[in-house]
Amino acid sequence: MKIKIFNEVLDEMKSKGVETAAVYGKINPGSAAVLTICSEKAYAAGWKETGTLHSDGFFVPADILADGRLEIIIEKDYYAKLTSRTSSILKGRLEGKRVGFVGVGASINLIKSCARSGVNKFSLWDFDIIEEANIGRTAYDLQDCGLSKTKAAYRHILNINPFCEVKVFNGDFMTIPVEDIIREFSECEVIVMGTDVQKVQVRGNDIGYKLGKKMIFPGFYNKAAGGEIVVVTPGNPCYKCIVPSRFEGAAGAGSINGGGADLKGESGLIFDCDHLDSIVGKIVCALICENGSESLSGLYEFVKSHGLILSKHSSDFNIDGEDYFRDCLGDNPLFYAYQTMWLDTSECSKENCGVCGNAKMLKFDTK
Repeated sequence: MKIKIFNEVLDEMKSKGVETAAVYGKINPGSAAVLTICSEKAYAAGWKETGTLHSDGFFVPADILADGRLEIIIEKDYYAKLTSRTSSILKGRLEGKRVGFVGVGASINLIKSCARSGVNKFSLWDFDIIEEANIGRTAYDLQDCGLSKTKAAYRHILNINPFCEVKVFNGDFMTIPVEDIIREFSECEVIVMGTDVQKVQVRGNDIGYKLGKKMIFPGFYNKAAGGEIVVVTPGNPCYKCIVPSRFEGAAGAGSINGGGADLKGESGLIFDCDHLDSIVGKIVCALICENGSESLSGLYEFVKSHGLILSKHSSDFNIDGEDYFRDCLGDNPLFYAYQTMWLDTSECSKENCGVCGNAKMLKFDTK
């Protein structure tokens, strides 16, 4: 049996001053991987005890691995291997940057893609649990049912990059003290507000903007026939100014129930959800890399002034009866579906806005 011991585990032992430790990891037919000395992390990830490891690399296998000849391999730098096929684009810029996700239900596919791309610090907020209905259009599976969404997402992240740092906050975002959110948001490079609860979106917008954070607010229209992405960057219009119809008592757009109301939890195919996630994910990378990636610097500069993106997934997609895509592109079969419109939001800020008007920053009402 081939057993890989990742050098990061030895580094973990060294940092904690541990000479000998029980170790845990993945066990597959014919191979195993030693991934941590932390039993709590192993439990969260669904890993098994693989044996005992000494700080010099000497390994004593657990009984489950003891049969037959063992080939021990010390593997170096898992992160470099993970990102070897994206490093020419992302230039290592995602390493060490934290991305926050408020709402980790439909966002799990995006979260996993971020982990695969090299994001290795996450903060996750959600109050709900995984049910069978979540499996049909997300990356969750039967092993997750009954778990909190945050813990299930944590499991998926660890099984992509075992050495990620993940903070989990399981509870109602609206009941978390504002000073706690400020502390955690302050550590995030980008915050994805992936909920359908408007008051949560508003609270995230208000706090994140005043901290000068980059934020993304994704959502779907009827049956995921289309999607919407709101991107907020420091010094530019906030969420409430980019989509004011949600707060002005207007009929709203598509799946939105009037001004200030929640978005409906839309049904939709996983393929359409993943399409929107792929756009959001690339924007996350661009917002982190800024001008440090030649491949993404153009997107970074463009999205700062074009912070409302509409995504068409179906030929009959419309917003309150208006077919904006057909109005712009014509009734051409070349534009049947899967186009985007990037709307100029540079002049959306309202002077009397309590969030972005007059560049309001770092003034908190802690009530």
